[in-house]
Amino acid sequence: MTVIYMYALKSAISSPLKNMGDIRYCVLKERILRAILRVCSQNRLDIIMNIPVWTKPAFMGAAAGAAALAIIGFGWGGWVTEGTAMEMSNKQSMAATATALTPYCVQKSRNDPDATGLMVEINDASRFQRRGIVEKAGWATPLGADKPDRALAEACLIALTSDT
Repeated sequence: MTVIYMYALKSAISSPLKNMGDIRYCVLKERILRAILRVCSQNRLDIIMNIPVWTKPAFMGAAAGAAALAIIGFGWGGWVTEGTAMEMSNKQSMAATATALTPYCVQKSRNDPDATGLMVEINDASRFQRRGIVEKAGWATPLGADKPDRALAEACLIALTSDT
């Protein structure tokens, strides 16, 4: 690295000093080259950039603060990632749809001629079989859908059993 600097500096110094006398030219050129060698032989980081001493604790404090902020924010502050937010949004939209369609399901069950027999069957069935009965009856199938909606069946079952 020093050789490249020396070559570049020799050529830069040589041209303006050539008009001086030979002795003065040689002495001045030698002094300039020695000064350049002294500078180049020192630590390069000291020449290029003097970093203040306080920066290391400042950067370490900033990193610790950022980590603490992330831990507190995600742990207790209610921050969530995009995937978690999408999952929560999907659950809420499914619940809202089921809530909106529950009156449709209840009305469909009241219009069904087999409703009394199915209600007796629902009351006699175990807790885990009740939703399946509502789905098989077709009460939880929204208009235009091919199969019943599970959340709607749960909401409809709650509405039907609270009426009786």
